[in-house]
Amino acid sequence: MLVLPEGIKDVDELANKPEGNQIFSSLLSSSDDGFIVFFERLRKTFDMNSPIDKQKFINSMFELIVSMDNVISQEDFKRKLADKL
Repeated sequence: MLVLPEGIKDVDELANKPEGNQIFSSLLSSSDDGFIVFFERLRKTFDMNSPIDKQKFINSMFELIVSMDNVISQEDFKRKLADKL
């Protein structure tokens, strides 16, 4: 997942900057997996010390995973979820 620098509204605006290509390449090489970014952001909304909240978090993640059309991606994300937990 690419996060654009502050003040840049879209990739087109970045591309039109003199240093845009270099910035984009740097962002791309340091980008995180979108699933992991979503995982981290969602986890912050739950109290992971609470068994009830932890279960709600896991349920939310599984809802996302099973909504995917691709079974191979589902299995990959299940593995990532297990590793992160």
